[in-house]
Amino acid sequence: MEKLTEQTAAQIDWHVRDLIRKLGRGFDAWDARWEQQLDERLPQPEESWITDPVKEGAMLSGEYTLRYATEVATGIARSLQEGSPGHCRWAAEGAGAAIS
Repeated sequence: MEKLTEQTAAQIDWHVRDLIRKLGRGFDAWDARWEQQLDERLPQPEESWITDPVKEGAMLSGEYTLRYATEVATGIARSLQEGSPGHCRWAAEGAGAAIS
C-alpha cells in the first residue's frame, strides 16, 4: 500500500495539485487555506484500488499481470476523474469569489 501511495503522489496527485494551484494563483487567490482544502478534498489511495481487480482463481502469467496492471491504473484514474468535476468546481468557485 505504501508503494501505491508513493506512486499515486508522484504521478497523479502532484499534477492535479499543480494545475489547481496554477488556477488559484492565476486569480491571485492562493493561500495556505487552499492548500489545506486540497489535502482534505483530493482522493487518497485506498487498498481496494489494488485488491478489487484481483481475479479469483486466475493463473499468474505475464498476460494476467499486464491486464491486472491496466485494471489498477484504470480504476485509479476513474476514482480521480469521478471527483474531478467537484474539485475543479470547488477551485473555480473559490477563485471567482476571490475576484469579486
